[in-house]
Amino acid sequence: MRAPRTVACLAAVAVVGTALAAAAAPGSPSAIGMPFSQPGPPILYRAPAHAPQLQNAGIWHAKPILISGTHAYRDGEYLYQDYLYDDHGARFTKDPNDPRSNNDFSAPNGTYTYPTGIANANAADFVEVRVKPPPGLPRPSDGISGGTGQSMAEVTGDPDAAVAADSAALVGDPARALAVRETSPIEVGIRRGPGGSVIAPMAPAAFINPAVIQRTAELTAPGEPAPPFRYREGVALDGGAATLPVRLAAAGALAATQLGMRRALLAGPAARRRVSSALSRILPSSGFGPDPDRLEDWHWSMRVEAATRREHRIEVEVEAVGHPGYLTTAKMLGEAGLILAGSAPGSFGCVTPAAALGTGSIAQLEHAGLRISAAG
Repeated sequence: MRAPRTVACLAAVAVVGTALAAAAAPGSPSAIGMPFSQPGPPILYRAPAHAPQLQNAGIWHAKPILISGTHAYRDGEYLYQDYLYDDHGARFTKDPNDPRSNNDFSAPNGTYTYPTGIANANAADFVEVRVKPPPGLPRPSDGISGGTGQSMAEVTGDPDAAVAADSAALVGDPARALAVRETSPIEVGIRRGPGGSVIAPMAPAAFINPAVIQRTAELTAPGEPAPPFRYREGVALDGGAATLPVRLAAAGALAATQLGMRRALLAGPAARRRVSSALSRILPSSGFGPDPDRLEDWHWSMRVEAATRREHRIEVEVEAVGHPGYLTTAKMLGEAGLILAGSAPGSFGCVTPAAALGTGSIAQLEHAGLRISAAG
């Protein structure tokens, strides 16, 4: 007959325990009716501050350690978290002229002295050290994507494939289109440039830009379009006399490839179908491209030099971070969409990005990690 009493005792203990827990909760009244306060200053219970020195940026992704004097290997990065405000020099000899020598809590022990003034104290201390290996040697998947190769195969087999090799394919006026073809045919040969450079055909194909350039000139003319002009482009391979044979060989290989491409585009339907089928089997399939972990560790630059027949020259320097074909291009497309959504484009139709977006958009493209400067 003691079971009910045992149950009653357990229930009483549970009630008392609940009351004590409630009394011990932060901000709740204590058992003697006084409010409960946490020990120490309130700053001890705040969330950690967002220090810019500990925020990841650029190619760095690993979380900081936040424990001084420790090191770790995280996400492919070696990290060392330094002691803040330690001020220990290499010789561990105190400077008698250091006004902070009376600091017993964190006494300086180095042979250097910071300039006087609050703004200069500890301004050179290390917070963190990170080391990351380079992405390694280029891989085939870092180059032209499989989707680009398969698109070339599809274009070759298209019934209208010859349009791809036409510099006037986008010109609306038939008379002007004929003049463009005579004045500015697409060239895939090798030529010599200034300073001993070898100019190879534009990569990856010389058939992409000329038609857009000629259409832009037609659409952006303030009045009647000017007579067609000769447009030539290419990749300049710079170097000395010792590297001239290698540069000529590389340019020759690229020229031979694009010459074969143009012949295939202008061939008959049966021949183009055979070439298209062979290319689709030989070239990498769609989806072939760089691994995701190799997209960000790229730093590249490009210099574009343009000149007219009257020797008017302009130079454009482009510097960017990220894989050119995958990461940087995607960011540029996103920023271009935001620019077009915010204001009407300067020109409509199939035009170059510079004509559509205007040079005023250069600053916004820096959000995509792209810096463009022009002179001339």
